[in-house]
Amino acid sequence: YDSVSAYLSEHIHNPLVFAAAGALVLGYMFLFAAAPLHYWLTETAGKVSLPVFTYFLTVPVGAYLVSFIRLGIKVLQPVNERFQLFYVAVALMSMFVGAIGACSGQNIRKILCYTNVYCIGIIFLVLQHFTPWAAQTAIIYWFVCMLSLYGICLAMFCIKVKGEYLFMLNEFSGAAYKLPFLTIMIIFFLFSLLGMPPFIGALGIFSVLSNLALQNHFYYLLYVLFTLIIMAYAFLNIIRT
Repeated sequence: YDSVSAYLSEHIHNPLVFAAAGALVLGYMFLFAAAPLHYWLTETAGKVSLPVFTYFLTVPVGAYLVSFIRLGIKVLQPVNERFQLFYVAVALMSMFVGAIGACSGQNIRKILCYTNVYCIGIIFLVLQHFTPWAAQTAIIYWFVCMLSLYGICLAMFCIKVKGEYLFMLNEFSGAAYKLPFLTIMIIFFLFSLLGMPPFIGALGIFSVLSNLALQNHFYYLLYVLFTLIIMAYAFLNIIRT
């Protein structure tokens, strides 16, 4: 890492070296399924079996995040400032696409995929400054999101019709009467994803809002709250069903 960082510092004005760093960042954007590179997740993971879906939604993203943060702090530090505007653009686009996509879908797994895209957007909004505190905030936020997503998937594991896991939202209609405990569990984790206190998700969203406020990014803070309202509409549609 030190050798690559030193080489990057020495050749920072070399267009090919900067393009190589940009290609590395784009590769991570694809792995994270950040907008506009999100289709492989939303269009594919929403159709696979529930165990595979749960794995791809929770486990790899955490590994990618830790790897990307180490790369940003130890290797890409000389060019992070030049990538800052790009990170912000990806973050705002991912949050918007994730919130709107979650509202427009009827496949509950697809809704959760768009929720994942939204969470990635918030993470990149925090990581526009690759400081240790920003990295810690991003990890805390993703950890609570992962717990919430995993909790919803765990509840979905227990809901079957004729031995098959459910895909479409209307197939869950009436679950509150037949499976009240599982329904309460799903609602609990949906509220947690929104960051509503006293649920665990409040810890993650509070960390993000505090980070943005201390960086004087009040417009971004308002944007986060605005998109959270859109996400709330999508989740309320699930609860209503």
